Amino acid sequence: MLIKICLDFVMRKTSQTMVGVRWFSDEFTDLDFADDIALTAENKDGLQKVTDTFNQEVNMIGLRISASKSKAMSIGQACTQVNINVEYTMLENVDKFTCLGSMVTHDGDIKTDVCSRIAKATDVFRTLQPI
Repeated sequence: MLIKICLDFVMRKTSQTMVGVRWFSDEFTDLDFADDIALTAENKDGLQKVTDTFNQEVNMIGLRISASKSKAMSIGQACTQVNINVEYTMLENVDKFTCLGSMVTHDGDIKTDVCSRIAKATDVFRTLQPI
């Protein structure tokens, strides 16, 4: 519970950077679930700014970003690799990752996610025994 309160405090401070992704009339700098956080921005400079602000805020409360566990991904038709640094360590660029059980890809295509879910269901059905 304490970590949730701390991360909520950090995310409120980070969202003040105002460089997130616009969704209708709202601006999102992050998507959170438990202790997993996805920082968002419209461009590379904005993402670096949000990452730097987030890093400063977590350091102030005694936490740190694990650069080895963090990844960077550009999403869209003109996606290119983004060089995002956390304290002079460049984050690994990926083409896809799993978030809350869903496969997110750099091109936004759902085919990879659907195939992944079908494969998982197939594995489960194979373990079933006849009654």
